[in-house]
Amino acid sequence: MSETLTRSENKRSLPPGESARSLTLGAGVAAGALVALYLAFVLRYSVNDIYWDDWSVVPLIHAALHGHLTFSALWAQYSEERIIVPNLIVVGVGAVTHDDTRVTVLLSAVALIGSYLSSCPCSTHICVGSSRCYRSCPWD
Repeated sequence: MSETLTRSENKRSLPPGESARSLTLGAGVAAGALVALYLAFVLRYSVNDIYWDDWSVVPLIHAALHGHLTFSALWAQYSEERIIVPNLIVVGVGAVTHDDTRVTVLLSAVALIGSYLSSCPCSTHICVGSSRCYRSCPWD
């Protein structure tokens, strides 16, 4: 037999001295610290080195820089798919930066951070131990 709890029954009281605002602020500070540490790591350790399948876009960037890029080159099959949008992004960035792969790594890091921060509001519980969970989302 499964029991369904209403929203008010499901909420638990916070420990003494804690508020939902302080828990939300703490979660925000932790998320911001993770983002800052990740960006610092990427900026410090990324190198301008073409690796493995990055070599497949070098002819595209070369053709774009010299004015010989064609739609068929962008639409060419890669493995079992045709990746025109990623090719356009990589060729655009590569043409502007002369294929400095550190910029591509930084853009990938920014995309990851964006998806991470957009998923943070979805985690609305802060769990302490294994039995106590507290809502940290201000709009709940």
